[in-house]
Amino acid sequence: ISPVQAIIIRIPPGAILDPRIFRLLPVQKPSVPPPSPRRPAGMFFIFQPDPPAATALQQALFETPFVLPVELTLEYSDADLAGIAEDSLFLAVLDETSGEWLDATTTCPSPGAVLRQPEENRITVTSCASGEFALLGSPPGGALYLPLIQR
Repeated sequence: ISPVQAIIIRIPPGAILDPRIFRLLPVQKPSVPPPSPRRPAGMFFIFQPDPPAATALQQALFETPFVLPVELTLEYSDADLAGIAEDSLFLAVLDETSGEWLDATTTCPSPGAVLRQPEENRITVTSCASGEFALLGSPPGGALYLPLIQR
């Protein structure tokens, strides 16, 4: 039996300048597939202010609603790691402007932290982002790219 997946978000005092309500919604699959060789590790969710931004100014304000890093802890199952090296796991956030998945630890003025606890099937990340998140990883041993030769 695989353990129950969990998402735990800790917002430190002073991390939000204006009082806001946030919503956390699990999603079945990401809106944008991750680039190869990255693979999803079975956990996708949206964490954003509610209601969603309505104007361009509000959207700019909501892109990084945190002035201090927020701690996101994800618990996953062994089944989520099929074909993924556990030591390659990282939390990615979708940059809606470019459509690219970015390492969530790069969203604060100073780099965030990653704590991997493979014995507990847990990863903890600090980030200043809100939006669509995905737990991603790479195949074991990395990827091997070979040229295609046709006659």
